[in-house]
Amino acid sequence: MKSLIEYAELAWNHSFLIDFESNQPCPADMFTKEWVERKAPNRWCNKGGWYWILTNASLDTLRAQTKIRECQKALDITQAASFNVGTLPPEILCSIPDTQFRVVYNGTHETVFSRLRNHTATTDQGPYSIGLNLYPDLVRKHRWSVCIFHIEMIDAIEVLANDEKRVFKELVTKHARSRVAVEMAWRMRYGWPLLNRKGLEDRKATRADLPESSQEDTAAGEVDNA
Repeated sequence: MKSLIEYAELAWNHSFLIDFESNQPCPADMFTKEWVERKAPNRWCNKGGWYWILTNASLDTLRAQTKIRECQKALDITQAASFNVGTLPPEILCSIPDTQFRVVYNGTHETVFSRLRNHTATTDQGPYSIGLNLYPDLVRKHRWSVCIFHIEMIDAIEVLANDEKRVFKELVTKHARSRVAVEMAWRMRYGWPLLNRKGLEDRKATRADLPESSQEDTAAGEVDNA
């Protein structure tokens, strides 16, 4: 039977990529069914799975961002990137596929496209998300893409035996914790993405000392173990 890391690698290696719109901020219909069908015909399946957000924005760029308006449910990109750089050795930070275009966030959800829409259409009424719609220049001036793997793609993986496919599907459907286990296994294999903030919240909750760049309060209520 395969390990969690092997299942994480399978999801990553069999994911498909969708590029964001070129030279423009996040459109209002991003990650709706209609938008996905235009960008990746016949790929829409709003079921459980994993996703990876990639960009060629440099570390210095990510550490110098300001939201166009305040939103308590949106990630402070500058704070998250600065915290991760300040608390993790550079060798532990994710540089996949390469340092010029790398995964800066990975996550999981029971409806993967809805979760991606949260990240690009963040509001104070929704769940805690990256809030890329609140960083229009960051999106417009750099390349952004997302890789997606969902449960309906498992049967097409020929190297898996039937029992392994069953286990893989159970990892998607049995409980959110099982999906998160695969998400975290991917980070163990490939490194910690710059914008994932789990750990920042843990230290705030225990009132542990934080780097000076991470002293501001952030909103609670994040989902999928960001």
